[in-house]
Parts: sequence; C-alpha cells; structure tokens
Amino acid sequence: MHPVKLYVYDLSNGMARQLSRQLTGKQIDGIWHTSIVVFDREIFYGQGINTTAPGRSHHGSPLHVLDLGETAIDEDTFQEYIEDLRDHYTADKYHLLDFNCNSFTNDVAGFLTGNSIPDWIKDLPTDFLSTPFGQALRPTIDSMYRRPTPGTTPAPTPLPSAQAPDPALAASILQSVADQAQRSMGPSTARAPTSLPATESLAAPLHPCTNSASFHNLLRTHRAVVANFSNVATCMPCRMIAPIYEDLARNKGIRVGNNGVGAAFTKIDMSTPMGNQLASEWGVRVMPTFMFFLDGKKIHEMKGADEKELRAQIDLLIFQAYPPHPHTSLSLPSVQALSLNPILFKQAPSLDTVSNKFTSYIDAAPWPSDSPQSQVQVKDSITGSIVPYLKSRFASRATTTGKSPLPSATPVLINMWATITAALATILPPESLFPLADMWRLGFLDPAVGTWCATNPLDPITILLSKATNSSPRNYTLTVIRMLSNAFSTPLLAQRILIGANKARLTAFLIPSLLHEDATVRTSAASLAFNASAFVQKDRVDKVRSGGRTSAEDEDEDWEVEMVSAIIEALGREKENEDVVHRLTASLACLLRVSPFYENQLASLLEVLQARDVLKSKLEKAGCGPDGVKKTETSLSTASCDEHHDDCQTTRRKDPAHRRGRDMQSGQAKWTANSMIAGAGGGLIASVATCPLDVVKTKLQAQRAVQGQASYQGIFATVRNIWLHNGFRGFYRGLGPTILGYLPTWAIYFAVYDGIKTAFGEVPLGVQAQPHERLYPAAQPKGYQPVMREHSWSLHILSAMCAGATSTICTNPLWVIKTRFMTQSRDEVRYRHTVDAALTIYRTEGLRAFYRGLLPSLLGIAHVAVQFPLYEQLKVWAQQEAEEPLSGRVILLCSAAAKMTASIATYPHEVVRTRLQTQRRPLADDFSSDGMIKKYPRGGIIYMTQKLIRKEGWTALYRGLSINLLRTVPNSAVTMLTYELLMRHLSSRTP
Repeated sequence: MHPVKLYVYDLSNGMARQLSRQLTGKQIDGIWHTSIVVFDREIFYGQGINTTAPGRSHHGSPLHVLDLGETAIDEDTFQEYIEDLRDHYTADKYHLLDFNCNSFTNDVAGFLTGNSIPDWIKDLPTDFLSTPFGQALRPTIDSMYRRPTPGTTPAPTPLPSAQAPDPALAASILQSVADQAQRSMGPSTARAPTSLPATESLAAPLHPCTNSASFHNLLRTHRAVVANFSNVATCMPCRMIAPIYEDLARNKGIRVGNNGVGAAFTKIDMSTPMGNQLASEWGVRVMPTFMFFLDGKKIHEMKGADEKELRAQIDLLIFQAYPPHPHTSLSLPSVQALSLNPILFKQAPSLDTVSNKFTSYIDAAPWPSDSPQSQVQVKDSITGSIVPYLKSRFASRATTTGKSPLPSATPVLINMWATITAALATILPPESLFPLADMWRLGFLDPAVGTWCATNPLDPITILLSKATNSSPRNYTLTVIRMLSNAFSTPLLAQRILIGANKARLTAFLIPSLLHEDATVRTSAASLAFNASAFVQKDRVDKVRSGGRTSAEDEDEDWEVEMVSAIIEALGREKENEDVVHRLTASLACLLRVSPFYENQLASLLEVLQARDVLKSKLEKAGCGPDGVKKTETSLSTASCDEHHDDCQTTRRKDPAHRRGRDMQSGQAKWTANSMIAGAGGGLIASVATCPLDVVKTKLQAQRAVQGQASYQGIFATVRNIWLHNGFRGFYRGLGPTILGYLPTWAIYFAVYDGIKTAFGEVPLGVQAQPHERLYPAAQPKGYQPVMREHSWSLHILSAMCAGATSTICTNPLWVIKTRFMTQSRDEVRYRHTVDAALTIYRTEGLRAFYRGLLPSLLGIAHVAVQFPLYEQLKVWAQQEAEEPLSGRVILLCSAAAKMTASIATYPHEVVRTRLQTQRRPLADDFSSDGMIKKYPRGGIIYMTQKLIRKEGWTALYRGLSINLLRTVPNSAVTMLTYELLMRHLSSRTP
C-alpha cells in the first residue's frame, strides 16, 4: 500500500484572504491549486501534466498537506494511467474555472483511492462566481482561455467589467493567478499536447472521468448525472452529437446562479483503455450510449444520436431531481406586478441649513485632544468638500434633462467623508449626528458612493447603525432608516448589508422601528423592510427564471422567521396609515414567495400568527382608518392571504374569480369601466377635432375616378369644392355618425385591449420570459397603472388584434352610415339624419348592407397590430428608467409616429373597404335612358381590388394617403393623449 497526499497551494499568495471580503462580499481564504503526491512524485496539471519532486514545483511549499488515504495500485500501472491522461489533460484545454488542476487531482484521486478532493476546494469556482465580482470577471476569464477558431483573428481579452469594484486591481490579481496556475515546469516534464477533436470549448462544463473510481465518485457526489460513452475518433454519430452534448452540458449543467439545479455531465472516451474498461463495466455495446443517473442509480439508457430524445431525457432527469417550488405553479398577478425596485428618499433639504446646523453641533461638542483632526479641519472638510459635492449633484438633478450624467464622488472624497464620520461618531451623541446621516442618505444615491462603501471596511452604515438604539431620538432614527433605504439603490451594498453582523444590526434596529409611535418613522421603516424583502425576492426570481432554485443554504431561516413575525405584528397594530399597510403587505409577499422555508416553517408560522385574519381585518371598518384600507392596492392584501397562506385551496386559487377576491373583482370592473370611459372620451374629442379632415379624406377615397373624370383633384381642390357646394356645415357632414362610431369603437377597443393585457400579461415564475421582462415603478409609461410590465410584442399584437376585431364587428353598421353620409352628393338621394339613413338603408338594401365591407375591415386589424405594439415600445424607449410619467408632448409624438407607420403599411385596405361600403343597391327610380333599371356591378374584395387597379391604376390604392395621414395622425395623437390623461385622472379617483 502506498500513501496518497494532496498538496494544496494558494495561487494568490495570501491576497485572496486579505481582499476577498472587500472585492466579493464574502471571505475566500485562497485560490486553491492542488497536486497529487504518490510514489515520491508530485503530479499536477497546468501546461499539460507535470511531474516533479514533492514540494519542488514553482508553487513553492504547500499551504496544506491532506491525507487522501492509501492505494493498492502499483507504480507501473499508475504511470500507464498518467500517460493515457496526457491526451486528455492538454495545455490548450486548461481553464481557470472549469477544467483546471483540481479537475485533474480529483480524477487521479478517484483512480488511486476512490475518494475525491475536499468540497471546499472543488466548490471554490462556484462560490467565487456566485458573487457580483466573480460574475463581472467571468467573461474576462473565459476569453483568456478560449481557443480561437482556425482562420480567424483572436479577439482581444476584455478588461474586467466596470461592475467590478476595482477593475485595475481585479485585472492584476487575475493575471497573477493565471500565470501561477499555468506556468510551465520545462519541456522535459510535459509531453507535447494532442488535442481531442470533440473539445471545442474550454468552458464546457464536462466532468472528466477517465476511470471507474472517478466515475463512481461523480455518481456519489452529484444527484443527477448524464454520461456519454463515445469515441469521436472513429464514430461518425459520436462526432455529430458531440457539440450538441457539450451545448446541453453548458445550458443544463450545474451553473453559477442556479443553486445546484442541473445535471453533472461527463464524457467517457472509449478510445482509451480505461474508458473502454469503464464502458465494459456498464455493458456499453453501442456508440454513442447515454446513461442517466438519479441519486447514483441508473434510471434510463439511450442508444444512438437522437437529439430530441436526448434533450427530453435530460429535462426529465432534472425535473425528477429538482422538482420546482410549489409557488411556481400558482398564478399570482398582484404579487408578480410588484416592482422590486427599492423605495428611495430623494428629496434634498436646504444643504446650507443642514451644514450650519451640523457645524453648530460640532462647535458645541467637547473635542478630545487625541483626535487626529481638529474641529476646524473637520468643519472645513464638510463645508469645503462634502456639501459642495452634494450641492453640485442635486442642483444638477434639478436642472438637467436627465441625459447628461450627474457628478459622482471621487474615492478620495468618500474616504475623507468616511474617516470624518468614524471620528465624529465617537465624539457626538446620536441626536447631533442626524445631519451627517442625512448627508449620507443623499450620497448613497450616487452609485460611486454605494460601491465604495460596499468594498471598504470603513463604511458609514456600520458606524451610524451601531449608534442607533431603541432609545435613539426620533430625528436620528428616521434619518438612519432613510439612509439605509437609499443604500439599497446599489446592489453590491445591499448585499453587504444583508450578510453577517450588518444584517443582525439592521434587524435589531428595524423591528422596533416598525412599531414606533411616530407614523412617519413607521412609514419609513416599512419602506426599509420592503427594500430588504424585495432584494431577497429579486434574487429568488432571478434564480428560478434562469433555471435554478432557491436554496436553504443561501438564505437565513431565522432572519426570515423573525421578519415575518415582526411584519405581521406591525400590520396588526397599524390602525392609521394605509401606506404602511401596503408596504408591509408587499414585504410579506416578497418574503413568502418561493421561500425555501415556506413549506417546513413559514406556512405553520402564518397559521399560528393568524396572518390571514390580520390581513383581512385591514379591509374592514376601523381596520385602518374609519373605513379600512380603500386604495387600489388593497387587492394585494387579499392576494397575499389567498395565495400564500392557505395551502389547502390551491385549485381554487387558480380560478381567476377566486384569485382576485371580491374586492379585486370590483376593482377589475372599475378598471374596465375606466378604460371604456377614457376610450370613449378620446374618441369623442378626436372625432370633433378632426371631422373636417375625415370628410375630405373620405371624399377622395370614395370617388370613382375613371379616365380623368375625378370630381376632386387634390386636397385643396376638395376643400374648395366642399366649401362652394355645402358651406361650413359640409365639413361636419356625418359628425353624428362619426361620434356614434368613434365613441363606442374606442370604448370597446380599450376595454378589450387592456383586459387582455391584464389577463394574459403575467409570465409564470418558472417560465423564461421572451424577451426577459422588466417591471417599471409607479406612474410609468401609462401613468395610471401602479406598475407597468414591459410585455412581449406577441402579447401586444394579440391584444390589439382581438380588440380591433371586437370593436369592428360591434360598430361596423355605424361606419357604413357615416361613410354614406360623407359621400352623398346633391345629385344622389340624401339622408336627412342618422336615423333616416339607417331606416333607408335597411328598407332598400336589407340588414346585410350594414355589414358591407366587414371583411376588409377585419383584415384591417393588421393596422392596429402594427400601431399599438409600436406605440407601447416607443413609450418604453422614451421612459427609460425615469420615474415620472411621460409628458403629453412625448405621448403625442409616440402616438403620431406609431400611427404614421401603421397607416403607410396598411392604407390600401382602407380604400377597398370604403369602396365596398359606398356600394348600394339601385333604387326604384334609378332608370337608364331606355327605361331599364340601372345595373350596378357588385363584387367582393378581390373584385374591387382588381377593378381599382385595372381602371385607375396602382396609385388608386394610395389615393388620399396624404390627407389620410393629415387626419389620422393628429386624430390618433389626440385620442391617445386624451385616453392617457383621462385614465390617470380616473385611476386617482378609483377607491
């Protein structure tokens, strides 16, 4: 028996231990390199497989020496095994994260002893990449180790992302580690590499298994395993399926951010003796053969290169190994509609007043003789550097248009500011520190300040939070709460706040503040509770949507139990402020949804605390105010109760009526009524404003210009003709039917359009959005909505087409009457008024005449299928990340641009539809010169289109386009602006 040792080195030479918390937010003690020591030789992987005397490599002396056990394998067999591995572990396949020295030692350890290297070494890449710093460096690391495609110019290695706290430092550390990891031991110790054809990407997450021991170790350490037995050198199907398999390993494997959800993928090369032996052990006779293992047991075997079957079996394996959280199958529209953006306190006070008050506190304080700075120096720093920076930033916020960047603090300024804060915190009492906390509140709105504080030990949050107690003055408590809320605007700083000692301090300060006697303090504390809960919820949602799952190992069960208990108690006590109720309810929803502790801990806790009754009591009289909670957001309370608390009624929750609750049903009806009212108002105002243009447009479209006999020659000639023959009233002929047409058309249209978006606009939590959807905070592109979701194009198209079809079918008779009114001349039978027109058409042409032109009108829904999705997208682009609702000017521009594009694209159908609607059956006195009744040719869409082209040319399909644009563009702009403004007004009055 021969002893087997594992030598462990730190490639960072101690830098990881010193800087990891500053850079990543978590403690990492080293960047581990390992080698196997057996038979008085040290073997490791870098520039190929290298061999040296123990402890004599370029890595120096090992930091740790671990005992892996003993091996019964003789030295000659081991040497033969190493020679076989040289074709697999080549220099060009090395990757710092995915295929490195630890991959090699784990493989060799399995061969020699049947054991694996420790998890704290194997899991280091995953731990590192789970941090924002690691994620920012991943593209740089991948590019460093990616082989260029033959015949192409290698792309330059990108610098570390600007999201990294210190890109220059990150680049320096990364290069140092890479040099240490892959430094060559000289040509005598490593054979020239021979690359495997199947290896196309160095970042492919394939676990190397070259022997039975390493394969069994893989089965033992991973719940789900997919094994590919193949020989790409001689097997054509193996070569065909190899890139697909590697792509599946990359997408379905255990990846960063999915918390271990995925399968471990391995490839056994049957061209090697050890691989062939492993294949014989598992009875492989066909190449390729795929085996699927769950908890170490084979559950399925697939022979051949069937891509669809392979994908299906992998998906089934992962589903069996990691069933989704129960909440992912629930429809939670109210909770999903929550914006997870933090609530921020952006109002800037008079900075001169704050500065004067604070300097007076400094003057009044006894100054210690051992202080590194004098009172004068501290005051000069505040008044000469900190306050001017804040003034420049917030003066810019008030005067700039939002396109130019706001001034940011420099690291020198922030360091000086933090140093002063640390000194003043030991000198001044809490009641004198609140102006300083208020300055930091404003400072945290600057990402540069938040990032610096997240990556430096001297951070003001720890300093000022340690001074806050239950007996702290109201001003200090309120200001610190708002400062902490603004700190959540920087994700890296938010992450630091919610770990370790900072999290404990935050919780100890926050919970009493939720029960504070002052309503303003309670409101701010509820905002802070929401920010913390929303940060946790956002991380969960991102994991689930990326194919991962929430993990109990990554969250704090005790903290969540404590927070849920405190929030429910605060909800029960709150009798005055509706805003507090809304924010606490939203916080509760964020803590509960997709929590890994929900089923085992939180569900029973909710029962004990009677959370359902507490939430419902807020809707009753005297529950919160004399009449209970009455704002629109009250639907969230019922949604949280019904969908998070009562596990016995899952099937009922899926029913829309039950899901919304009675209060939500009434709220939905009110929103539908609001859409109809606003749509009708928009149609009314637009129809009156643009009726003259509509008359001119219709005259031009409807005339039968055969061989130059057109009655109207251009826009101005048409206007003059109408004025001469009909006077001013001629421009408003058909106004009654126009109003009667536009009013119900837009009322029906917007009710259906908004209704479909509401009904189908929520993407289930476990479903990947296409494209990834964004949530906007309050009062966003449509202003009246509490939250706007950026829906996909397909949903906007579906909503627009359904709404267009519904409104067209319902209002087509009105448009027939309107068209007849506008196109009749003095020589034709006149309709005296709308009712007379309806009766005359019915008597002479029958009921079907009212639906003449319906088919081309239905085909015309292609118009709204272009206009409304484009309008919605233009609003999103115009909104960007601003929190204020869009101005009327922007709405007009977005609507006009969308309408013009849609009109140009779909105009010919309007001409054909108008010609069809103006056809009528001959009347009894319509005689020809020989005494016979005139015969009017009739036909459908194809006939009319062919006739137009044959007799009037292709240009007839675009006759009146200019006047159509002149009318429809302002009409649409007025309609949409009126609709948006009315909806904002109506929503503000909706109880």
